[in-house]
Amino acid sequence: MPIPTIEQRIESAKLESEAAEKAADKVEAARLKLLQQAEMQRNELLQCELSEMRLALAAARAQATLATQLAEAALGRRSAASKSENDEVLMGARPEAIVALADQKVESGGGFGCKGSLLTAEIDYQRAQAKKYAASGKPLLWDFDDLLQYAEGDIAPVFDKFPSGSHPPWSLIDTYPRRVRLPQREYLLCSRVTKMKATTGVYEPCTMTTEYDLPIDGELSEGGDVPWAVLVESGQCDLMLISYLGIDFQCKGARVYRLLDTTLTFYGIAKEGQTLSYDIQINSFAQQQGQVTMFFFSYNCYVDGKLLIEMRNGVAGFFTDKELDEGKGIVWTGAELKMMAKHRANPKDSTPFMLAPSGKPNFTDVEMQKLSEAGHRPGTWESVLGPSAAGVMHKLCARKMLMIDRITHILPRGGARGLGMLIGEKSLERDHWYFPCHFKHDEVMAGSLVSDGCSQLLKVYMIWLGLHITVDAVTFRPLNAQPNKVRCRGQISPHKGKLVYWVEITDLGIDKQTGYPFAKADVNIIDINYEAGQKFDHADEGSLLAALDKYGKGDMAHRIVVDFKGVALQIEGNVVGNGTPPATHSLQLQSAAEGHAAGGLHLSGGFRSALPPKEFMRWNGKVATSNGLTWHPLAGKGGNPTPGFRPTAYPPRPICFLPFPGNPNDNNHAPGEFPLSWVNMCEFMCNNVSACLGDDFKCFDESTTSRSPAFDLALATRVLGVEGMESERGVPKWFGVDCNPATGTMTAEFDCPADAWFYAASSSEEFMPYSILMEIALQTCGILTSWNKAPLTMPSHNILFRNLDATATLLKHVDLRGKTIVNVSTATGYSMMGTMGVQRFTTMLTVDGADFYYVESSFGWFLPEVFEKQVGIDNGALLGLWHARQENTEKISTARMHTMALPQGEAQIFAAAGISPGKHSLQRRSGQTRFLDEASLIVDSGMHGKGYAHGFKIVDVRDWFFSCHFWCDPVMPGSLGIESMHQLLELYSVHAGFATGIRNPFFQHDLGKTTWKYRGQLTPKNKRLDAEVHITEVKRETASATVVANGFLYVDELRVYQQQAFGFASSPPAYNDAVHMLDLRYGQCHVLAQLLLPTKLSLSAHKTSRTR
Repeated sequence: MPIPTIEQRIESAKLESEAAEKAADKVEAARLKLLQQAEMQRNELLQCELSEMRLALAAARAQATLATQLAEAALGRRSAASKSENDEVLMGARPEAIVALADQKVESGGGFGCKGSLLTAEIDYQRAQAKKYAASGKPLLWDFDDLLQYAEGDIAPVFDKFPSGSHPPWSLIDTYPRRVRLPQREYLLCSRVTKMKATTGVYEPCTMTTEYDLPIDGELSEGGDVPWAVLVESGQCDLMLISYLGIDFQCKGARVYRLLDTTLTFYGIAKEGQTLSYDIQINSFAQQQGQVTMFFFSYNCYVDGKLLIEMRNGVAGFFTDKELDEGKGIVWTGAELKMMAKHRANPKDSTPFMLAPSGKPNFTDVEMQKLSEAGHRPGTWESVLGPSAAGVMHKLCARKMLMIDRITHILPRGGARGLGMLIGEKSLERDHWYFPCHFKHDEVMAGSLVSDGCSQLLKVYMIWLGLHITVDAVTFRPLNAQPNKVRCRGQISPHKGKLVYWVEITDLGIDKQTGYPFAKADVNIIDINYEAGQKFDHADEGSLLAALDKYGKGDMAHRIVVDFKGVALQIEGNVVGNGTPPATHSLQLQSAAEGHAAGGLHLSGGFRSALPPKEFMRWNGKVATSNGLTWHPLAGKGGNPTPGFRPTAYPPRPICFLPFPGNPNDNNHAPGEFPLSWVNMCEFMCNNVSACLGDDFKCFDESTTSRSPAFDLALATRVLGVEGMESERGVPKWFGVDCNPATGTMTAEFDCPADAWFYAASSSEEFMPYSILMEIALQTCGILTSWNKAPLTMPSHNILFRNLDATATLLKHVDLRGKTIVNVSTATGYSMMGTMGVQRFTTMLTVDGADFYYVESSFGWFLPEVFEKQVGIDNGALLGLWHARQENTEKISTARMHTMALPQGEAQIFAAAGISPGKHSLQRRSGQTRFLDEASLIVDSGMHGKGYAHGFKIVDVRDWFFSCHFWCDPVMPGSLGIESMHQLLELYSVHAGFATGIRNPFFQHDLGKTTWKYRGQLTPKNKRLDAEVHITEVKRETASATVVANGFLYVDELRVYQQQAFGFASSPPAYNDAVHMLDLRYGQCHVLAQLLLPTKLSLSAHKTSRTR
């Protein structure tokens, strides 16, 4: 008969506990009323005592601090050898004897604490409280010294005080090597047991009432808020209750207690000096062959008669060492995996909650210690997070309670829900304080301590986002009535290693009633054991995500030992302003002045028209009815018509380009008649195709067929005409249409303004990004393919137009600002391959009568389902990023990998290269031309050992280009994928020092040939873009540098762009005519591009560089 899993055992046994749980709930109201009456009487005594204790403790604290410093220098932590020796001495001793022994060891070392230490002061405090409680005459079973004896000495002297039932002598249990115990003094968080209803040997529902007097200025709180861990752990006497029932008569030291499940709901917080009261109930048991294997329990925690915590669905079991070693950790169910996939497919947006983001990508050990030790002092948070945290005064936690030593990653758009992902780490050593005290002879880290690390990370992230600016002061509190579910499926036993906190933000918001900002998160805990050869070090997000993907799937080498669902905090205080939260997932844009901060929209820089009407400015909202393009500056003026506008689920954008005035070809707006004016082109980009091309194309008006690029990417101002197209009106002799798609030469123009957004956004005022040059060349092909009716050869009206590959040659350098660029594109071939139509073109760009850019390209018309089965470059294989592949990890030293968040980290590499701000034109000036969130650079690495760079971008449904390309078919332009590689190579060139020593350096495209190839696409449904660059050659001269590289681009791990032979060269003016290539091969996961792009990095003074 198969042995049921832990999950099955829990489920079956939970059914038994439900009846007992309901019965227990009936008496809670009466219990609460009695407790309130008792607490009211007790509270008067407490207030008198508090003032006396504060004065006494203030003096004792100063004396204890000096004693601690002297003692710790001599004492240290117990070594593994001395530990076992000490345990033999302490076995069976009374607490007084243990303290005396600790006093003797001050000079020789060893022991938990020493006389005069803060810990000893807290024990003295508990004993003083015990005397006062005994004098009150209130019910008492066991006092603090009894509990200390139970935790650190023999069980018999404690349980013999209150015998019940029929059982062997308790002294028998004291002979076993291990037994159920309370934590030892450093984590013993119970002052007394006041009531109990239980019988030894009788496994039936039972109860115990305990209290814990929270010490003033205690080691675990240090005058601040009492941490979650203390509030939760103070209900630890389910251990004592199950022990009193006699569980160790069954376990005989062979099985040990381990918590499995619990759900905690907070209703408030406690303060130092208060007393926590716990009503603990064991509700039911699971048994096999007459032996208890698990029990189900709950508790309510009260303070001053008020409910503070509900703990429900508590499950604990008893396990052998072998069973613990063979545990697979948290294994996600099919339903959980399906839900994760659903969230990834429909990510939310954290942008509206980035009220004052820090931008800091990680936090060191020293910085985290600073927040713990001095976070309550003015200026501390600002010194760590930057100006956005000015005014924050909050002690993160007591130093002893700091469970996050460092934060390695803050990814504000990461995680399954797109609201943020953090990676924190806690270093582990065998002699850290939390191992020896929990428990004696059975050391394991308490889950409550791990949970406190979750809250610490969440606090940092909320301040990082800037949520604190909504209130006048920072006071963190658990989110009221929010269940926090905990599952423990692995133990954290003593070893040298670290805990990895994998935090995924599940919700961000501002409470509509209180105005308080809140955050919720799910947290997975990974235990890395250095002694077993394990490691977890991933500097960049790509390798991090690849590593995390292995967890939660039952792999013994990749276990999640604990997970937390629903960790939640809010920041309380006086709400600043009217308490209205920022708009969330239907973001309303109020002013173009919001600029780059407006949800990634990038509405400033260069010429922009007024914003579109407010009703259109939302994502995935209700689509408004068709309207006019009323925000076009020329609409309805000077006799011009107003172009139409067809709303979609994406917000439109301001108009960025206007025709130069006085062009006679802009006066005819009739559909299907040359010249096609700016009005016709507006119709083609965001309204009815037939309003541009004529009635033959009405079948596409209601379709999602690719239009001409729109708004910021509308780089065809007008079409002058078509020549040489073979046709026979009404005779469908070519692929079922009446003109030959393989023929025709179209002439179009683009009026390129000097104040275009891409000039304002690039690294210098005259530098046109290569992606824009590509788009100017290719867009006329997209118009010609429709004019010669290639889309009408397809079997559907909902079809996709995609560039496949191209070879381009930059013939000469031309300053294009303020010029009309003439595009002459010729269709040279067309073929049908099943349901796919492939068309070939040549394109020549000219300006002022001179040719400067020539392209040979191929495009395809596809049914949408084709891209649902795309396989990229490698026939569907997921090879992984180069630096994350196992065969390459040993070649890479993470110490040499320079990783930076972008754009925040750009200043670091410029400073390291000795390039002063204002003395160069190498840095992109707007996020609209930045396509990477993070970059990692390694000199002398990569496939060729000459340099490697990797960058990634988290795809955001709100990325500006989805509204532009295409209006009814959102997809990232392949040209912008190529541009992300240019950005990466620019950063690498600066990092490698290629611009160092050159006065006023700037980038310039090099003359020469480029090829690219696409075999996929990136749409809003995708999650992530990765680019990698492998340097193959570097040429450096006195005032020039040429870099050659290969690169790939990936989307969601699939390699889909390949790019070759593009690059930057730096040179003085006399060097401009030489051809120097930077060979890059990039891979982007749903678009494959092979690009030979010669791009010159001109690093000479601007004045001389303009001499062509």
